[in-house]
Amino acid sequence: MQTNRKPVFFPGEDEPIPIEEAGGKAYSLMRLSRAGLPVPPGCVLPTTFFDPWSASLRETDAWRTLAASEDAVPDSIVQALQDHSKTLLFSPVQQEALKQSLRRLGPGTGLWAVRSSSPAEDLGEASFAGLYRTKIGVPTAGLEDAIREVFASCFEQRVLSYRPGNSCGPEAPQMAVIVQEMIPADVSGIAFSANPVTNSREEVVINAGWGLGESIVSGQTSPDELVLPRRGTTFLTRKTGVKETALFLDPDGEVRKRHDYRSDEFCLETRYAVLLRDLVCRVEELYGCPVDVEWALQNGEILLLQARPITTLIPLPEILRTHGDSPGRMYLDLTLVEHGMQGALSPLGSSWMDLVLGYTLEALTGHPRVGRDAANGIAQVVEGRMYLNVSNLLWIMNPEMIALLFGGLDASSAGIIQACDPREWRSPARPPLLRGITAASLWQSRDLLLHAAHGFVSPEAVSCECRASADAFMAALDDLETQDLSFTDFCEGAGRLIVWWVKEKTGSTLINSECARMVIRRMFAKAPDDCRALADRVDRALPNNRTTEMALSLSRLSRHAGPAVFEDATILADRIEREEMPDAFMAEWTRFMETYGFRGPREIDPASPGYAGQTRQILAQLRNYAEASRQGDGPAARFEEERRRREEACRLLQTFCRKKGRLWEQLFLRMYALIDTFGGVREDHKYYLVLVTSRVRRRALAAGERLASRGQIHATEDVFCLSFQDLQSALDHPDMMMHRTVAENRGWYEMMDAVRRYPPVIDSTGRILHSPAQVADGSDLRGYGVSAGTARGQVRVLHHPAEKEVHPGDILVISASDPGWTPLFLTAGGVVLEVGGLLQHGSIIAREYGIPCVVGVFRATDLFEDGQWVEIDGGSGIVRLLPPQTRAGDYHPAP
Repeated sequence: MQTNRKPVFFPGEDEPIPIEEAGGKAYSLMRLSRAGLPVPPGCVLPTTFFDPWSASLRETDAWRTLAASEDAVPDSIVQALQDHSKTLLFSPVQQEALKQSLRRLGPGTGLWAVRSSSPAEDLGEASFAGLYRTKIGVPTAGLEDAIREVFASCFEQRVLSYRPGNSCGPEAPQMAVIVQEMIPADVSGIAFSANPVTNSREEVVINAGWGLGESIVSGQTSPDELVLPRRGTTFLTRKTGVKETALFLDPDGEVRKRHDYRSDEFCLETRYAVLLRDLVCRVEELYGCPVDVEWALQNGEILLLQARPITTLIPLPEILRTHGDSPGRMYLDLTLVEHGMQGALSPLGSSWMDLVLGYTLEALTGHPRVGRDAANGIAQVVEGRMYLNVSNLLWIMNPEMIALLFGGLDASSAGIIQACDPREWRSPARPPLLRGITAASLWQSRDLLLHAAHGFVSPEAVSCECRASADAFMAALDDLETQDLSFTDFCEGAGRLIVWWVKEKTGSTLINSECARMVIRRMFAKAPDDCRALADRVDRALPNNRTTEMALSLSRLSRHAGPAVFEDATILADRIEREEMPDAFMAEWTRFMETYGFRGPREIDPASPGYAGQTRQILAQLRNYAEASRQGDGPAARFEEERRRREEACRLLQTFCRKKGRLWEQLFLRMYALIDTFGGVREDHKYYLVLVTSRVRRRALAAGERLASRGQIHATEDVFCLSFQDLQSALDHPDMMMHRTVAENRGWYEMMDAVRRYPPVIDSTGRILHSPAQVADGSDLRGYGVSAGTARGQVRVLHHPAEKEVHPGDILVISASDPGWTPLFLTAGGVVLEVGGLLQHGSIIAREYGIPCVVGVFRATDLFEDGQWVEIDGGSGIVRLLPPQTRAGDYHPAP
């Protein structure tokens, strides 16, 4: 890289320099100055100013050790770097450059603020906010010492510890430094162009306190909080802070601390709040993203001290946004609620699921666009997430109906929707796409409803028909693969095939089983407690459940592995590859990979390799299965015990019903037969969707190999950063280079995928809609019980299935689950989920194996930490934090 070797730069006057030389904070100040925004006078000492110091540090043993280390940096190395930094001296060239810069700036207040500006600081991906040092009230005579101290702060332990998690690996020591005229502020604080608490892009939040902003940044004071809309002069909320401490700058540079200074007054007048709001919105427009800005008010003038992107907001694609006075929309995130997936679908996965979602809603409504236009229709896949437009759906259903429709997937989302006021959330006018859609939907669903009616009358006949149709489906899919089709034509054919099969053949089984479950619950709603507990067991350990059978196959693998199961997963994988494992194990392994190898975390995305590509994740968990089986608590034993309890519950409930009359008994037996026949196959549609997705993946990889061989993409796997349209265009035009498209798509994908927790319900301003954590008694948390029984154990908080092992008896705490989490469930003593309902995958698996499970515990992955002892009650939905000295007990299924 060619660098500009000018020793010092002046924001607003000189041409901007690369961020690698200016650092994030100084680069930001230069942008603000050149845009005409008010910034205090100052200069920037770029990274090249410190080249002699960097060269000196690189020659030390401590630096060489740091550069070679991939682990935590020892304190001794940090101290050695700090000690060496204190010996660094200004060269004559550096001294003269600084002297000339101060002369150009003029005397000002005679005091300076010296701030860090690392190239890794204040970026959208990693802010490093508050980690480096800042020196305030520095007299001219003390500038060299202050600059040296700020430069040395890039070698403090807290900075070095932050780097690995943000992919800012240890490179040559780089630091730029800002020297600004010190502003003896009357009022100062931080302003956010989007609300960091509610996530709303239409709310500006201002924190304000008396004097210097350091009291707020350092947490010494609780500031006033003002929330304004982006337009108008009316506050949305206005809260007086305690303002325990205020810091004021004396003329000699001393910082004077005052306690309870005018703490009962708002320190920022409305006119200044509105002016600051407008300035912050201008900064956001300049940056092209939400920002937080440190500011100061002195003698009636607002000055901007620094600005950085807000890195913690949940992104919302622009196509879904509304602005200003436009009515807001409510969205339900189907990626999370329906499929239990955090993170984002790949660009290719987005195209695939957009196609499937569009075909599904077309099959149900007769309209081809209603599932591909979230603004004017019902749903759409946008930038890796599947969104349902609840506001438009309110023209078709009332909140109670929508809540009933999705309550089985996520109880807390259903509660939010049920409580919403249609007058506030329904779209102002019925979208043209939805005119006549109710009648059209009934007509389009006539075969589905007739098939469900047939299932109520003749469940065995319909069950046989479904099994035969599955064979016909597989034959049709295999035939599709033999045809000479383009990539797009194959995906469209496969998408229509899976949608047709689910709608016409298996969708009715879900209607049958869920209606039967609801009838049984109503039948025993007013029965004694013991009868209600028995009724809760009639849908457990059901036959023909694909995911349950996958878990039992894993249990058999752990048994057939013998002592080798306790070996390291890498060694075990090598032994399997060399076929050195026992014959029984190899036979079961082959069956497992043929039947379930395409399943796994994020399985609806063709970019996911499935278990076949992540074998170590499965093998690492087999050890825990074997340990649980030694204790008589393995998956097979749990399933068999739950099957026995279900059959016993049926016998006792039949006796209870017989006492109420013959018709009551017959109704119960019919409903139980429906659950027994159809309840287990409720996961078939997901199984076959993922199977089809694996065929799409296979085609995509073949296409990726062709593009890579032509040089159109760098690597085969880059194909997953192309949309269907991109990929087909590249296949059709061999001279079309796709490197830029891959890079652009990877940019939004990585941004969306980095979000740790997507909310299930969000509005079109970005505001997160949720119910607060419910308190039962004392500090107990209340969610929704979906699998009865109690369990005590130590918490294991996971954000993805491969993060860490779950040992027998642990209480697994996660955000949401797809089938990729199944291997971890089977050794857990209990499960706590932030998102889920009776029909969500995690709940189904928990019920099948009698694992106590509570869902809808708001921010559970933040509230709990590994090693804490908790007790969960899967019946009442209560999660109780226990004293540290508690010891585990076995899980206790409901009697």
